[in-house]
Amino acid sequence: MKSAGKQQVKNKFGQYFTPKIVADFMIGLADILPNSKILEPSCGEGVFLDLLQKKGYSDITAYEIDDDLAKDFSNVHYESFVNANIKEAYDLIIGNPPYIRWKNLEDNLKQELSTNPLWNKYCNSLCDYLYIFILKSIELLNENGQLIFICPEYWMNTTHSVSLRNYMVEHGYFEEIYHFNETPIFEKVTVSSNYFNAA
Repeated sequence: MKSAGKQQVKNKFGQYFTPKIVADFMIGLADILPNSKILEPSCGEGVFLDLLQKKGYSDITAYEIDDDLAKDFSNVHYESFVNANIKEAYDLIIGNPPYIRWKNLEDNLKQELSTNPLWNKYCNSLCDYLYIFILKSIELLNENGQLIFICPEYWMNTTHSVSLRNYMVEHGYFEEIYHFNETPIFEKVTVSSNYFNAA
């Protein structure tokens, strides 16, 4: 059972940790080579990192804002992915980005977004923190790179995410979308989820 403190952290950072079977399925969607450059922008407990390393991938970079997590991995940068100054491009960006409605964001995260050019161009105060992870990840992909995320499905149909969807189509294409309705993927959370595989 999670302690009250851990529950507060979870709400603060929008953390819903990915089950191993789900992460393994998502990695299986990737078309990558052993030497591919891989990024996990919000690694949480490190389930994707663990599976990728066991499958023989070694060129992996990860970011995590919560420095209590993923302590067994040496390739984790404990800083905000949103503010990180990342110069490299990646063949695969994969993971489970945080989901936080604007009204529930901590003040420091709102401030972070207020100065972010991508957020200011494509998002508004009705958007979710998730959106900036999608936008920035697309910017960091190699020419033929893949973006594979699991996230709530509402970004696919709300009017305030039209700019995000248009941006995604203009900068690539969807290879696959898996919709799971309200299948209980995350512990104690009922949410309509999907995976998308974009290139």
